[in-house]
Amino acid sequence: MTTRSLALIGLVTAGASVSNTNSAAQPSNLEPQPAIASTAPAQGPRLRFAPVSDAYAVSGAASALVGGSQITRRKPGFSFTTSTVARPRFATSDGSKAIAQLRDLGGRFFRGVRKAPDDPLAASVFRTAQPLAGLPFLSLSLGDSGWGALALPESGAFLLHRPDKVQHQSPIQNTEQAIAVALQFISDNGFLSPASNETLDLIDVSAIYRSEGDETQARQVSKVGHHVAFGRKYRGVPVDGGFFLVVLNSDGEVSTVHKAWRDIVGEIPVEVANESTIMGRRDPIKVNYLVQKDRSCAFTEDLDGGATQVAAGVGCKFTYDDPAGERGSRTILEWVNAAKDETLPLKGVRQ
Repeated sequence: MTTRSLALIGLVTAGASVSNTNSAAQPSNLEPQPAIASTAPAQGPRLRFAPVSDAYAVSGAASALVGGSQITRRKPGFSFTTSTVARPRFATSDGSKAIAQLRDLGGRFFRGVRKAPDDPLAASVFRTAQPLAGLPFLSLSLGDSGWGALALPESGAFLLHRPDKVQHQSPIQNTEQAIAVALQFISDNGFLSPASNETLDLIDVSAIYRSEGDETQARQVSKVGHHVAFGRKYRGVPVDGGFFLVVLNSDGEVSTVHKAWRDIVGEIPVEVANESTIMGRRDPIKVNYLVQKDRSCAFTEDLDGGATQVAAGVGCKFTYDDPAGERGSRTILEWVNAAKDETLPLKGVRQ
């Protein structure tokens, strides 16, 4: 996830005690840990990775979102195999469009979840605030109720959240069920309208656990929710940089929807550099002194720092190990422009 997107989540979910909040950024091979006896004091919710599978079955209207009967988990290692690709062109957004979208989707969200206020939008007032590195966003506040909605004018990204203070054992007990509930909610409420050749894939699913107990009691661990993070592909090529997050609470209902990517409204053909050119664009210091672990190519989308972006970049991400790092082995990333025309930007433009 992007730094700014995580900050938005934090604004509307302040007070939750979680770990591994960047779990949607990359797949994990970790299995959920079993409940164990402990003398540790009570702790807040914690994220734990769900068992990993390459694909999960999808049915009904949600099949249109994933382009078939299965949603696949994103894996590293994608490479461009053609000399020309059609990179997605993004929709433009501004304050008025963001307000209109927030009112529309906010109305669907708040009226589509159980225990919602009768008419939370009627008395709400939009205001401009600047809590994130001095960058404005549009906010809809519902007073002290804890309900809220945020939108970023430059990208059209939005976040909708309702409070969830009751935490007990979730009725959703496996990854496939969590994915199905999230996709069904997106489909039923019209939160996504994929462009032609745009399909969802799965970035990660994290189960949220809560432990209770004190120094004299065995710790009881309960699964109280899930974070389901989707990515997307365009013409089969992963789009790196954005995500669509759905948070399920302990009732198995949606408590947060966070769209952190731009709508796709068209495409622009671009020539891809040949293999030797791509490899030659790497930083020679990294090539000579680090150990390459992986390479994954993708379309790139920039959502940090209030960037505007007309179309996706075309790049390859190299992952290195630094065995001589000051704190031991550490991972270093390097993005290389994979377009034949190296002046084609990988990132957006900041105002």
